[in-house]
Amino acid sequence: QECLELIPANTALAATNQELIKAIAREWVLHTALEPIRNQYDYILIDCAPSLGIDLLNALVAADEVLIVTNPARFSERGTHQLLRTIKMVQKLLNKELTIAGSLFNRVDRRTRLARDIMALMRENWGTELHLFDTEIPNSIRIDESQAMGVPLIMYQPESKPAKAYQEFVREYLQGEER
Repeated sequence: QECLELIPANTALAATNQELIKAIAREWVLHTALEPIRNQYDYILIDCAPSLGIDLLNALVAADEVLIVTNPARFSERGTHQLLRTIKMVQKLLNKELTIAGSLFNRVDRRTRLARDIMALMRENWGTELHLFDTEIPNSIRIDESQAMGVPLIMYQPESKPAKAYQEFVREYLQGEER
């Protein structure tokens, strides 16, 4: 029997960074909170905002594996570079077991030369160091609409290109796990 449990974020999460900064062993708060339930789930997914704050450090310390989701944009390319440095620091100092599953390109508009060029640059720069998934999630207004409605894309527009691409990514990810 398949089961999915969600704990959505709310506005109170924004205050978490301020509280974590004051906490003792602040990088370990999420790890400690998840430890009692860890074995009850096959997967625990932690979605982080695109920042390098204490909440990201908590997620990396608590995680077994990290998936880097990036847009094909110049600032995202730079942010991914900084994120890789942060992950390496966490692996060295806080979580030696942390692995990188790879990187997924999200909100891709292949019609633009800039997107194609940045993806090519990222593949060239990180192709040997970082697994880049073949699946790309195409950009679509359907993603924004589903977020505005508060409904998962797979329920809002299951036949949309991005919904199908997310399903394909899950298959690709799970196939890689089997190897």
